[in-house]
Amino acid sequence: MIFILKRSEPHCLTELRTQPGARYADLRPPCKDEVREALAREQGFLCCYCMQRVRVTVGDRHAANELEIEHRVPQSAQEGTGLQLAWKNLLGTCPGNSHTSAPDQHCGHRKGEQLMSLDPTEAKLELRLRYDALGRVLAETSELQSELDDILNLNATHLRRNRVKALQGFQEALRRKRPRGIWAREWLERQLEPSTRGELPEFVGILRWSVRKRRTRPQ
Repeated sequence: MIFILKRSEPHCLTELRTQPGARYADLRPPCKDEVREALAREQGFLCCYCMQRVRVTVGDRHAANELEIEHRVPQSAQEGTGLQLAWKNLLGTCPGNSHTSAPDQHCGHRKGEQLMSLDPTEAKLELRLRYDALGRVLAETSELQSELDDILNLNATHLRRNRVKALQGFQEALRRKRPRGIWAREWLERQLEPSTRGELPEFVGILRWSVRKRRTRPQ
């Protein structure tokens, strides 16, 4: 997980929210497509939880790992709160292996209607998390760790494996660019900036963590 800076919401969502009695069920295309596209761009085209690449298509088209709209505070806990259509409460999640058995499901699909204290829109979120050599994401408290493991299942085997592969690929790319291994922190951070399309590197959380913990020398 990484910190997600919430930006401007689609105008159609603002308009929908002004309608008396508007609920999330009233969010339909084409506005729903605009919301999904805005969430994807806001998150660097990554799932808000596991940071796999997510895609957005419009209309009847469908792509693998299609972004789904996630409520940070579940709809079942929102009655009378006004959060169903609140932009800060909306995130984009991957399908979370919804077609597989429960042990392999994760992210928004696994979370369902459960409440969590983990919040991707919290500015200091990334400082509360770290990673180990096996690709596991670890939290600063047992309570947060339980949310990572039991609610989101972010340490599922395939996610850990893919994080390690992403980190190894990132390190190999750095060695190709600067074989001498003199990597200033500012240069390293530039390697993790979004692409021209706005895409962040997949599994960027473990990559940012590796940069933060690395002792670098000025060039």
